[in-house]
Amino acid sequence: MKPGKGFSNWIDRLVSPAYAADQEILYKARILASIVWVYVILLLLTSGYLFFLAPIPFSSAVFSSLLLLVMAVGYAHVLREMKSGKAYERCIDRVVFFTFAGVVAGIATSGGPLEAPCTPFLVVPIILAFALGTRNSGVKWSFITLVTHIAMIGINEWLIKFPQFLDAGNMLTYHILHWIVAYLAIIFLMMIFSAITYRLKRERDEERDRYAYLAAHDPLTGLANRSMFDSQLTRALANCDRNSNIVGLMMIDLDGFKPVNDQYGHDAGDHVLRTIAERLQNLLRKTDTIARMGGDEFAVILENVMTPPGVGIVAERVIAEINRPYEGLPPDVKIGASIGIVMYPDHTQDEEKLRVFADRAMYAAKAEHNCYRVFSPEMESPVTD
Repeated sequence: MKPGKGFSNWIDRLVSPAYAADQEILYKARILASIVWVYVILLLLTSGYLFFLAPIPFSSAVFSSLLLLVMAVGYAHVLREMKSGKAYERCIDRVVFFTFAGVVAGIATSGGPLEAPCTPFLVVPIILAFALGTRNSGVKWSFITLVTHIAMIGINEWLIKFPQFLDAGNMLTYHILHWIVAYLAIIFLMMIFSAITYRLKRERDEERDRYAYLAAHDPLTGLANRSMFDSQLTRALANCDRNSNIVGLMMIDLDGFKPVNDQYGHDAGDHVLRTIAERLQNLLRKTDTIARMGGDEFAVILENVMTPPGVGIVAERVIAEINRPYEGLPPDVKIGASIGIVMYPDHTQDEEKLRVFADRAMYAAKAEHNCYRVFSPEMESPVTD
């Protein structure tokens, strides 16, 4: 199992596959679900601590514990909705509301906004709204939070004093602890963002690589497709011009392949094509490009050829490999190869003509079956070099 794979699978189980239709929503939903799940656990643990262990008045412990439990239930309901695929906007709005309401309730029962140790937590709903919602959602909750904060200050100063359920003798400790928790909460949020962002980036990189591979390779054999062959040929010819060496181009057409498809089915034909691809990859150099051009036609770009006769030797080996028996087919089934060879720059310095000449050499070989032919001037007509 890859590192972090278990964590990734756990996150995916928290959200509905319906969110996958929008990558941005899926990304935010994963972060939100992770945060809310951890919040539920922390709220339950904190509630138990306040009720059974915290050195605060019993009435304060009961009220605080009930408040935290209500928030935990609200968050758990959001998790359930995300699992069932409810609208993400509604889920994030509820999370922000529960967080905001819990902080306001805590401020209102611990001396008001100027005294309450939990006042710093008012920034958390705003961070959640901006980071996991939309810009409009962030602006909305910033406005709501600001107005509520100012209103609570006014109420506390000119109307009624908010009750203080905490032990006044420990207020310094409470303030220090709440600031520490506020900083840790923000750090925790950023760590979750970082973890999910890294995971999403890795997924996008893998997806991009996968599509890039599929765009450049034949899905049946894994060889280069025609598009990649074209770009590799252009690159090889450019390198040849810079280094003054030789490039050999081989066009390969199979002999006896059609009867395999007709008599034994397309599965057998696919098996033959995959086997040929594997044999060519084992035979040729890593620097050579092997492509499936379509059907039963292949092409090979041989770079840095030392001497033209060397290409003929390679062609003979290719024919011998293709002539070998194929697993699953009767021994009397014979598959051969007709190969056309053209050399750059010996036969032409024009890339398009190089392809045409290779095809003509292949058709010349096809007339004799299971052999190779090197392009010669008599094959050139009606194209002139």
